Amino acid sequence: MKTKLYALALITAVLFCFAPKAKAQQNVIKLNPLSLAVLTLNVQYERALSQATSAQLGVFYTGFSFNVGDGKWSYSGVGITPEFRYYVTNSAQDAPRGLYVGPWVRYQSFNTKIVVEDFFTGQEEEGKISATNIGGGAILGYQWLFGDSFSLDMFLGPGYGSGSSKVVTDTSTGLDEDDLIGVGSGLRFRFGLTVGVAF
Repeated sequence: MKTKLYALALITAVLFCFAPKAKAQQNVIKLNPLSLAVLTLNVQYERALSQATSAQLGVFYTGFSFNVGDGKWSYSGVGITPEFRYYVTNSAQDAPRGLYVGPWVRYQSFNTKIVVEDFFTGQEEEGKISATNIGGGAILGYQWLFGDSFSLDMFLGPGYGSGSSKVVTDTSTGLDEDDLIGVGSGLRFRFGLTVGVAF
């Protein structure tokens, strides 16, 4: 799965490097403020490829831990989302602004771990599970540029993800595959809001 992640990043980087130059603001760096509420840092970089098209690369990291009874539970995850956008309102304004549609793909990797202390021996036992998820879909959205410097991007759309998980460390901690968050396979609904800086 790591090979797939590197391949997606490489393809997106090539698109950015060899894309034809666009007019005015052709780059936008964005942050999803909604993800901060769930302790996730979600950042996107979008580059205009032409008057009507752009490519975007999004990355996220999440991680948190807390005490549960006599143990400590932790969760972490990373992901990458390459995306292509077609701006249907390009007749009046250039990408990356206006109404757009486009496909996206996503790769995610998660780990969850619990460490508990044995009541009788005092020794710590660790249970760990890892999981990956790959999927894709399409979105409909609208991006505003205010004063040609600040962006507001809103989007939504359906998608599908396929996930798998495995027990890395099997102990008597009681940790099982159901303890992973958001890893299962099936239909998804992707939506979001970002704010950013255009240049």
